[in-house]
Amino acid sequence: MNSEARQNLQNLIHQLPGFAGYKLDWEVSTGSTNDDLKQSGAEGNWQRILASDYQTGGRGQFDRRWHSDAGSALLFSFSGVGHDQFPLSLQLGSSVAEAIKELAEFPELWLKWPNDIFLGSGKLGGILVESFIEGAKRNFVAGIGINFAVPAAIPGAAAIQQKEIDRADLLFRILRQFASNRHLEPTLQVKRWENHAGQFFSSDFMCEEYGKNEKPSSVRPKGLNSDGSLTVLKSGTRLKLYSAHLTIISPEY
Repeated sequence: MNSEARQNLQNLIHQLPGFAGYKLDWEVSTGSTNDDLKQSGAEGNWQRILASDYQTGGRGQFDRRWHSDAGSALLFSFSGVGHDQFPLSLQLGSSVAEAIKELAEFPELWLKWPNDIFLGSGKLGGILVESFIEGAKRNFVAGIGINFAVPAAIPGAAAIQQKEIDRADLLFRILRQFASNRHLEPTLQVKRWENHAGQFFSSDFMCEEYGKNEKPSSVRPKGLNSDGSLTVLKSGTRLKLYSAHLTIISPEY
């Protein structure tokens, strides 16, 4: 992105609620946009947006490797200060879905709890939110990756694959949706997320709960809760998941 285009995009972002003081950078390559902004935060700057055409050390939840070919994905992170009643990863999932649907019809787009975006049976993108406590403040860095072409290393992934959709435009629309809806009360955030859940609630998943020494088991999602937890049906019993990895086993398309 040239300097004029970057400045124009930054000017648009400055008009969004809560983003007036943010600095935007767009790099050709970096290790991890999240890690770069964590370093900026450690130096006292929590008002940055950083995008990159390529990440050599991109990662997702629990340090899973994020693969994308150079220039083939929207890869960006932004930092901020503040505590939200509803989890940021879920708010951003809704924001991504809304932004993409503004640009084109994607009837097979759906959200997988807690931080993935799917298109049909393939993963389209993911979200990584990291929180940092400084005294009475809770700061965060949120990273988003959206495939615009299927990564060579992951042939089963999904991608937008529409040349008329611009990565910078999508970045702005995601932030606009987030800024407009961030302070909705949790019950409205739940409805917002569930509106874009799509096939999620009609699929079965193998569930691996973190922090529990149990074998993965089959569950069926039943509803999202106002604290961000997920109610599932497991062997006829309803229970709440707070931190788990879900792998789809029976999509119904």
